[in-house]
This record gives sequence, C-alpha cells and structure tokens, in this order.
Amino acid sequence: MTSCQRCNKCCTNHLILVTPQDAARVEKETGISAVLFLDVIDDRKERERGEPAFILNGKEKLLVLQKQMNNSCILFNGKGCSVHAARPFLCRVYPFSANEKGELVSLPSRACKEKWFPEGEEAKQYLQDARAYQQQLEDYKKAIEKWNQITLKQKRSLADFIEFMKKEF
Repeated sequence: MTSCQRCNKCCTNHLILVTPQDAARVEKETGISAVLFLDVIDDRKERERGEPAFILNGKEKLLVLQKQMNNSCILFNGKGCSVHAARPFLCRVYPFSANEKGELVSLPSRACKEKWFPEGEEAKQYLQDARAYQQQLEDYKKAIEKWNQITLKQKRSLADFIEFMKKEF
C-alpha cells in the first residue's frame, strides 16, 4: 500500500499531541482561542513518539487537542479534519518521521490497519513535513526548558502555559 487509506482511526481513537506552533495555526484558521481546543494530560511513558512533556503544577504533562464526546479529535468533522490545511504537524506526518540521515521512515502505528509507505511527490511532502515537525519539536523543547525553570514551584494553568508559549513563538 502506498497511500493513507483515510480510515480516520488516528482522528477518532487517539489523542493528538500538538506543539504551540500547531495551536497558533489552528487558532488563526478557526478564530477560536487555543484555550478552547487544547487540553493537557499526564505524560505517558508508553507512548509511540517522543514529543516533549512540560511541568504543570508539579506533574509532567503533554499538550493535546481536546476530544469530542464520541472520543474523536475536536477538529474531526465526521469526514476528516475541519482545518486540514492548518492541521497539526503530527497529523501531517503520521505514522512517519525523518531519521538522523534525513530519510523518511515508518514508525509503529496503533492507528493504521495496514502498513503503508508514500511514494513520489507524496513521499517528498511527508519528508518535508517530518523535517519541519522535528524542527518544531526542537524549538518546543527549548521553550519547555524555559517554562519548567520559571514555573517549577509555582501553581500555573493551561492558559498560563499557552500565553507563555505565544510569547516564545
């Protein structure tokens, strides 16, 4: 198989981790404050990927998109992403990444029914997005280090975290 089958399992059965840059794109696209579509969860050590966790009130947390009542991503409209052009980079590259050589590689996936790998122009786009996502994650990690140093012993909210990140980016 050489292309995503658009089964939407990644949108309907799993949490979507996001970066502040992702949140800013979605906020700009929708006009909705990030506080209304973002959430935090406790860090999960068994997760598929290595997105950075941050400290919020003494606990390691992950920034995620909220879920609808039916457990779907808040941006899922029943057919696909309601903000497809502005969707988070994790959504753009799943289930792939760029390795240390800069090549596109397949990662284990709990969502995809069958293993697949893009070809041609689609592969080039996945690779370009995977590299951009890696850069976003590096920038996010640096901002989290600042946040964690500043707020280590302070009680803070998700809104405080979002405001801090907006200033960083």
